Amino acid sequence: MGGIAAPLYYVSPGQINFQVPYGVPLGSTTLAVTRGSQSGQRALQVAAGAPGIFTAAGDGSSNDALVVHTSDYSRVTQASPVKAGEYLAMFCTGLGVTNPPAVEGQPAQPAQILPGYFFVDVNSREAMPSYAGLAPGYAGLYQVNFQLPADQESGMTVVSFYSSSGQSQLVPLWVQ
Repeated sequence: MGGIAAPLYYVSPGQINFQVPYGVPLGSTTLAVTRGSQSGQRALQVAAGAPGIFTAAGDGSSNDALVVHTSDYSRVTQASPVKAGEYLAMFCTGLGVTNPPAVEGQPAQPAQILPGYFFVDVNSREAMPSYAGLAPGYAGLYQVNFQLPADQESGMTVVSFYSSSGQSQLVPLWVQ
């Protein structure tokens, strides 16, 4: 991207997962993909952040938020819902620069996202994260720890992440 090699995480005939290098300037840039003698380019816009919550096929009819119970790190699903007032860890991408800065492609140490405006939205109610930063031991993965409101109603609700750089998508979260 922009002439800087990007760390690759997964490559298949139809998909390439990579980490945008930290040195790529904000604004317009070019993504170049090369395989042997074949190559292609595409113009892209690079932003300071673009929050997104990772999802995984749950036992419901939709893709559930990739959220774990912090008590045992098992996934929150319809069969294993979260309880009102419980502490959770949600996994995200695109939350921006951290302090200390991360090294792309390398397993991260705990590093909080830089100060700014951010919160978890649980069905239109703010939940302030106790931690929002890099997921320790992973490259390019963010972790957001938060507590579900103590009076949260049972059933399927939606969760999203807000920051000064934007809002993530809405994803389902199962509550008991």
